[in-house]
Amino acid sequence: MCVDLDIIIAVLNLLILGGTLFVAYTTYKSQKIHNYNSVKPILQLDLGDYEDDIYVRLYNNGVGPAIIKSIKIVKSGDNATRSDIIGYFENLEWEWDVFNTGLEGVAIAPNQYTFFIDMKNPNDDQKRKLRNTLRKLQIQVDYVDIYGNLMLPINEDLSWFERDNSYKKAKARRKNSHVINVSNEGKMSLHINSSDNL
Repeated sequence: MCVDLDIIIAVLNLLILGGTLFVAYTTYKSQKIHNYNSVKPILQLDLGDYEDDIYVRLYNNGVGPAIIKSIKIVKSGDNATRSDIIGYFENLEWEWDVFNTGLEGVAIAPNQYTFFIDMKNPNDDQKRKLRNTLRKLQIQVDYVDIYGNLMLPINEDLSWFERDNSYKKAKARRKNSHVINVSNEGKMSLHINSSDNL
């Protein structure tokens, strides 16, 4: 049985070509995924509730720019949606350090942020009204990367600003807490804390 050497070489060439095409295709797919991930944005809602500064902002914690497609903000008990927070404070003549409207289409660079609102050094009445309104808001932000791929949206409520009530709840939990004391002699005593002076 005589096998023509040219046929063997041709078959080997086809196998090598097929292997080369397979490697090239998998490399292309792998590089494409890498390219997408190397410019992937990760937006997060950043909330500040300090005595001298109250803010709500979008922070890009990713490695690529985030392009905002849509913003929907709803206040509990109200079906109307807005695209800004400042509209919930329209009737108040306050001086804001920063407020933004119309953020759709805005690109946020990596490790950068853009504010919805920011008020530095608010007085006590402003702090109360800000926190009371912000705690009732629900925010949804849809955004894409530079390739137009839709990223996982932000969908958060701002109940975090309801810190006064959470303090009262924590105080009520501590009010009836149990403390076990162990002395140096190894004796244990149970103390039931029912004081109203926490």
